[in-house]
Amino acid sequence: MENTQAAEDARKGAIEYRVSYLDPHSGHVMEEQFGNLAAAERFANAQLKDADAWAIVDAVAVETAVSGSTPERSQQLVA
Repeated sequence: MENTQAAEDARKGAIEYRVSYLDPHSGHVMEEQFGNLAAAERFANAQLKDADAWAIVDAVAVETAVSGSTPERSQQLVA
């Protein structure tokens, strides 16, 4: 089954989850990438330590066959 899933992901383009968040120590917006939504959401929630904190989880279709194309995105605001 794993080979079937890998083949389907390669055909459709794989999905990765990117968490953009405000780093309170530096004041910069940072980004981390994850292979599954649950891990991305746990990381995003861990970044919400004060009232000014925020994090966004983006689901991004990773294009493997065509370079230079724009990936599709969907966003979920966590904070």
